[in-house]
Amino acid sequence: MGEEVLQRKLETTPTWAVAVVCFVMLAISILIEHVLEELGKVIKTTEKVTKICMRKQLLHVIYIVNPLLCDL
Repeated sequence: MGEEVLQRKLETTPTWAVAVVCFVMLAISILIEHVLEELGKVIKTTEKVTKICMRKQLLHVIYIVNPLLCDL
């Protein structure tokens, strides 16, 4: 209860401290942007692979069902 919270105003904060905080925030935002771009690329690649697999499966089904329909 007897703790005092020391607060500094921006005017009394050293310039280098403000610069370091800004740099860290900028670096984190750039890192997050890069991760999101890479994640987007992975998702697009996964969607392409999924579509190719779905087409192959559909072709297999067509090849199996087509002779059965032709015999009718």
